[in-house]
This record gives sequence, structure tokens and C-alpha cells, in this order.
Amino acid sequence: MSYANAAESDLFTEELNFRESLITLSKAFEAKGFFVKPFRERAWREFLSFPREKKKRIIRDFTRYYSIYMAVLLQPGSPNEDGKLLWAAVKNLGLRPCADFFDQVDENDIVEFYAPSNLQIFHNINFFEVCSYSFLEIFAYPFTELWTRDPDAFAALKQVAIDGFSGKFKSTVDSRLPRHYLVEAFSDERYMAEVEFRKFSPLYDEKGDIAALAAISRGRVLSQEEYRQILAELPYIPQPPPEKVVKVRFGIE
Repeated sequence: MSYANAAESDLFTEELNFRESLITLSKAFEAKGFFVKPFRERAWREFLSFPREKKKRIIRDFTRYYSIYMAVLLQPGSPNEDGKLLWAAVKNLGLRPCADFFDQVDENDIVEFYAPSNLQIFHNINFFEVCSYSFLEIFAYPFTELWTRDPDAFAALKQVAIDGFSGKFKSTVDSRLPRHYLVEAFSDERYMAEVEFRKFSPLYDEKGDIAALAAISRGRVLSQEEYRQILAELPYIPQPPPEKVVKVRFGIE
């Protein structure tokens, strides 16, 4: 077998293992009462068409995320207890949070870690209260493609990222972003959520460089009626609301 053929065979095996890991994690979530799709078939087909290096990056990022969650989900109790999921995340990702970071987070917060590429590398369980995307979609696309939001809010959020990664703030800071709405750009459910960012905090690598940015927020998914009422006032949202929006919170409709 040639080197090229062997490399392709190895990648094919990685893809199969990746698909199984997506399914395994989805089942582990379900066992704890959380429901997240492993992937959608159209997203899987698109993933298979990605360049080799992009696929390997997605698999690598998800594998670390998988390790974090599986270690915590297999323990008794809620993943949100005592910040154990966040502690597992910063340890596994090799990140050092600011001294006040954990004091700023409570059990109702949505916590997300973003890399400089705008790709999400971690989020806590509460993230899925306002997100219906599958695991694969979250890791395959940057947030700029996954959600449509107010252009002014998007510009402000982009500036926060620029400031954060350039070191303009060295510790946790209050958010100045206004409460705003965002809509999933291409999910089946098309959740429309009202989101308010509370805090932003840099995360450092072992060299002391800023490697990621943590966003702490609160959010809720709008009802069908709210969606239709607000849609008329938001020209930046191109798609109509879905026929039915089903919000699942911790396994209870």
C-alpha cells in the first residue's frame, strides 16, 4: 500500500471513529436527561467533503471536548455541580483562567470558550438551552455562520474578541453588549433566542499567552408567538419562523 493510500485509509478510520464518538456522546447526554443530536445527515455529508486538514482539526477539537464531557457525565450528580465541568474543561484544554473567573459564574449561566478563529472549543450544559445544533455543526462552523444577529451587536461582539485576544483586558470584565436576539441560521428548529452577555474573561495557556476567551451569558428561546412578533421588527433576519418550535429543557418538553 502506498503512503497516500495508507493516509487515506487512516483518515477513513478516523472518520468512522469520530461518527461513533458523536453518537456515544449524544447517548451519554441523554442518560443525564439532556438531548443533543450527534449530527444531521446533510452536515455529515458536508463534513466528508471538507479538506483533509479541516476534517482533522474538527476531529481533534471534538475529541478533547468528548474527553471533558465523558469524564464528567460518568460521575454521579449534575455536570453543573461545584463547577466540575468547567474545571475539567480548563484542565483538559491546558488553560489557566483568571483568579476571579469561577466566582463570576453561577449555575444558570451559559459559558462558552472561543478560540481566536471564532470557533467554539467548549460550552457548558446550559448552552443547549438556547441551541438546537448538533455536536458536529457546532464544531464544524464558526459562530459567525451558525447564528444571525443584530449587526450592531455582532460588531460589538467582534470588537470584544479583538480586544480580548489583543490583551486589552487581562482579567474578567463586565459586558457592555446590549441584550439582543439571535437566530440559528440553518438548523431545522431555527431557535430564536434572547441573549444577554454578562462577562468576558481571557483564558491563558502555559506560556501566559491568551489562548481563548470565555463568554458568560444568560439566554432563553422565544416562543413561536414571540418569534413572529419580533421578526417583523428585525430586518436582519432573512428566514421565516419555523412551523413549530419545541423547546426541551433538561429532557422535559
